[in-house]
Amino acid sequence: MKKYEFTGESYKQEMPVGVEAREHVTVYQIRALVDIPAHNVKRGDLGGWIEKEENLSHEGQCWLGNGVISGSSTVKGDILVGNHEEEARSCHIRGNSHINGSGLLSGVFVDNSIINGHIVSYDTCFDFSYLEGNIKAFEGLLKQCHIKSNGEKIVLFYCVLIPSSGRLKITNKDNKPLRLEHVRIDFEKGSGDHFINAFGEMKRVYSEDLSGLSVHGHVDIECLDLEEKSSLHILNCSKGVKIQGTSTQNPVYFTTGVKRICCSHIEGCVTLKGNITVIDSDISDYAEVHNHSEDEFSLERINMKDYTKLERFKDGQTELKDVGLVADEHLVLN
Repeated sequence: MKKYEFTGESYKQEMPVGVEAREHVTVYQIRALVDIPAHNVKRGDLGGWIEKEENLSHEGQCWLGNGVISGSSTVKGDILVGNHEEEARSCHIRGNSHINGSGLLSGVFVDNSIINGHIVSYDTCFDFSYLEGNIKAFEGLLKQCHIKSNGEKIVLFYCVLIPSSGRLKITNKDNKPLRLEHVRIDFEKGSGDHFINAFGEMKRVYSEDLSGLSVHGHVDIECLDLEEKSSLHILNCSKGVKIQGTSTQNPVYFTTGVKRICCSHIEGCVTLKGNITVIDSDISDYAEVHNHSEDEFSLERINMKDYTKLERFKDGQTELKDVGLVADEHLVLN
């Protein structure tokens, strides 16, 4: 059974350059044939505009409250696109976009993107992006990004994600805070470097491999969890971690086995290897820490900079406190 019909009203919508090969499309207004209680839609209510019936499924409770769906795009499931009570937030779904889920898209622009699962998003642009899971996105731009949640949610507040050639780049928008929570990020192999340049926080971020990721700005990390074969491994981080890169030429790097970073300031091209806990310490300027043992190595109130190096071998002391290294100093514990 069909849940909507065309009203007979139509207009030609101009297409922005680069979105589709066509200069304009003719779209047609829809009217509900049945009640859709999930979205407070009554039989006879007017909806948005679509190019053809394939754009909006007759199955499920999906509905277009306002805005336009065109091209080869499809909307399925139980999602509400364009709240009819918010005319100022018109939605545009174009190109070869496919949305199948639940939730609300309000004021969004979706170009050639795939969105699955439950999503709540306002004033967001999804461009050549793939999102899957329980996602919240507010006033952000996602372009050519591949993001999967870990069964929880993705929260993007006032952020801009603009990758190039498949690379993930996260930057703030208008210095508003960034928040990533319960996110799974999957990088394509060989896709190049990825970076975060932002003010905000990352909570419970999961990935298979972030070896190409550098972090700039000021991002508090509560828990960054990577799979075993990753070259970056940070677990159980407490809130308040400050990771700051001095420039794109001098980024921060973490390498295999870092267990926990707590209330620390790390700046520059830092290398941390092994089962390491860092507490209330400053490590910067190409400093290196290598734990060659499988045992945990705890650093507390350690100050390292200027190409200093700290190495712990098997049977070396398991913790080090109140030590400062400068100017190429090399400390070995065995």
